[in-house]
Amino acid sequence: MKMTKNIIWVLMFITVSISYSKQQRRENPNTFFYYAYENRIELTPLSDKMIIRLAESQQSDMDVLLRASSHNPDDYTIKTLDKETFRISGDANKVTNLLNSMKDNPAVHTLQPVYITKDGLEMGITDEICVEFLEGVSAEQQEQLHRSLGVRVKRSNTYYDLLSVEIHGNALSVANKYQESGLAKYAHPNFLAKAETFEHIPNDQYFNKQFALHNTGQTLNDGHVGTVDADVDAPEAWGFTQGSPNIVIAIIDEGVTLNHPDLDANIWVNPGEIPNNNIDDDNNGYIDDVNGWNFQDSNNDPSPKGDENHGNGCAGIAAAEQDNNEGVTGIAPHCKIMPVRLYYGLWAVQGLVLAIDYAWENGADVLSNSWGFNSSDPNLFPAIIEAINRATTQGRGGLGSVVCFAASNSANHVANDPGYVAFPANVNIPGVLTVAASNRDDLQANYSPTSSLIDIAAPSHHANYWQIPGESFEIWTVDIPGNPGYNPGKKAPHTGEELPASGTNYGSYTGRFGGTSAACPLVAGVAALMLSLDPLLTQQNVFNIITCTADKVGPYNYSGTYFVMGRSNELGFGRINAYNAVNIVHQNLFIQAALDLPICCWIPPIPIDPVIYDIIYINNADFAITFRRWVELTWPTGEVEEILSVESFGLEPGQEFSERNRFVVAADYPAGTYTLTLYWDDGQYLLYTTATFDKLPGRSQPLVNNSSRTTRLEALPKTMMLEQNYPNPFNPSTTIRYAVPEAGEISLKIYNLNGQLVKTLVSGVVTAGNHQVVWDGTDSSGSQVASGAYLYKLEAGDFVQTRKTVLLQ
Repeated sequence: MKMTKNIIWVLMFITVSISYSKQQRRENPNTFFYYAYENRIELTPLSDKMIIRLAESQQSDMDVLLRASSHNPDDYTIKTLDKETFRISGDANKVTNLLNSMKDNPAVHTLQPVYITKDGLEMGITDEICVEFLEGVSAEQQEQLHRSLGVRVKRSNTYYDLLSVEIHGNALSVANKYQESGLAKYAHPNFLAKAETFEHIPNDQYFNKQFALHNTGQTLNDGHVGTVDADVDAPEAWGFTQGSPNIVIAIIDEGVTLNHPDLDANIWVNPGEIPNNNIDDDNNGYIDDVNGWNFQDSNNDPSPKGDENHGNGCAGIAAAEQDNNEGVTGIAPHCKIMPVRLYYGLWAVQGLVLAIDYAWENGADVLSNSWGFNSSDPNLFPAIIEAINRATTQGRGGLGSVVCFAASNSANHVANDPGYVAFPANVNIPGVLTVAASNRDDLQANYSPTSSLIDIAAPSHHANYWQIPGESFEIWTVDIPGNPGYNPGKKAPHTGEELPASGTNYGSYTGRFGGTSAACPLVAGVAALMLSLDPLLTQQNVFNIITCTADKVGPYNYSGTYFVMGRSNELGFGRINAYNAVNIVHQNLFIQAALDLPICCWIPPIPIDPVIYDIIYINNADFAITFRRWVELTWPTGEVEEILSVESFGLEPGQEFSERNRFVVAADYPAGTYTLTLYWDDGQYLLYTTATFDKLPGRSQPLVNNSSRTTRLEALPKTMMLEQNYPNPFNPSTTIRYAVPEAGEISLKIYNLNGQLVKTLVSGVVTAGNHQVVWDGTDSSGSQVASGAYLYKLEAGDFVQTRKTVLLQ
């Protein structure tokens, strides 16, 4: 059983920092220890793992540093904890040799083996020590002890001091000397340790078959076995939330069985409708739509007919009930399901438009769509495109409903057929999640298309039986109770097969579902979990978090760095990780941050006035947090200046921290709007919040206070991205959106198909974040350009991306 997969390296309040030396070994050749108050806690060094903290002036690529020291980086597993700190593991002899050979390297501040306690907790050490002095210990006594032990104070607050040992110093030994001095309440290294999240394993009877949620390498259908951890980490995510009944997932599909034993408690109830009075009580145009609507038969019974179990299958994956000792569990088992029934056959496009509009207009937070058309044209049916756009922009009171579409099952990779993303999964609408399928081994499913339009993947079955012998559907979900549906099987090669064939209400479940149809509601359910924690997320927030927290699995070409997230044509940004996605929302909820510009109260003329800004943090979590924080000032010219930097900052549970800072704006500084950006970085996620002020010519005092007191930090994009313009085709204007992960010089230009420059929309330094610009169809002289196709190109350093747009007059 895995407790958590997402490793959070936290600078905990049992804090320790060390470099490897023989000082403590001389004190006791057989024992390493630290003090927890007056108690000695024994530590055992691990020979196959170590921590390197680089000197601040020697920040380097670890691969380069290892090669310069005659070590092959390929011999080790290197994990970057922050820009100066690395965890290295590998063969014990090679790691020990590396540790000994680099202990005097001038680029290294400290290095130590990773230690382990008797309880099995691994603890890393850098250069840092946490010390809280006893009451009555004077500042002079503290300073004398600091000098005698060769440490410097990195940060000091009301509660404790964070110290740093000298180059090649031993933080473990030095921390013990502080404790043994009799002056400290506690003193220990600033340990790097793994914070565990406690997973929830449900008691649903067939949960052990749901490898997409929890893959332990178990035996699956047809004798296949999974790969450990090739899953979405559902039990870990459930440690945060199992969903909220206030969040509604619309299953736009073949219908949902309202009285299903694993769904009935989670069926959405229209709060504005009185059952069976034959009146449209809520005036939404649908009479007695208590539990959704049937758009095939135009009535209020959205249940499936015949063997049409596809909608049930999707509903079960998204939000089947949990811990009821039967059946399966959905990824969001406490959320509600809104049944919106379609018919998969020949019928008018208007029905699909009505279904989409019904969902978002009646409060659906997430729309799951495991359907499409056999066409790769992204503009196939404009009426459907506009309905989707309404959902993403007007749904949830303007925050936008999250819309998920299955990419298609059009590929057959063993036959060299890459397939295509079908309409409407290929629409050019920001934030729509196009969902591909991975398999039980974290590889691209054989039928899942390869395309640059893929955003995210989720686990489903590996291949269809007519593609690869011995393969077939293997996703377990709900079925129409009794004989109808998929259990027993109705088609070869599973005709007459009962799967499952035993268990409580076993005829109400099936083990033969799959495709991107199964992947899509899994992604929709993860989005519902996120909104359950924070219903104020926009649909674009949800898209950004899901894509930036995905696991880069499989042997695919993901290019990128910490700030520039890679994307592959096989699995998009990767296989979705529910735990990672929910975790970042959870952190945003618990870590409140505000950046304020108080109203200035002094009166000019003053040659130089300081700008005062306040920073406020509140840790509402029940665990300690540690992060790096810094503030950047962006001038009206676009120049960016770092004016505050704190490399390591911690908050205890419930702790509130505030500080007032100031900087100088001289009278001759450029007039215009200045932006302050507060960044928060825990080594995994980069978040920010902003405040702005305006400056008049010749004046140094801020004129306008545009403070930002946010209760949630916004996530920065981790990839440079140029989105498809919208609308497209357009007349008279269109919006082009682009994402910039780091402040820097960019250009965004319009060209005709002959490669001639038509107009420059953006040129210069822009801040990190999501941006948009409007092109009004004019050239650089302001003249209207002719109808036709145009190219727009975004360039930033080595990044170049071009897209096509069409102007219709």
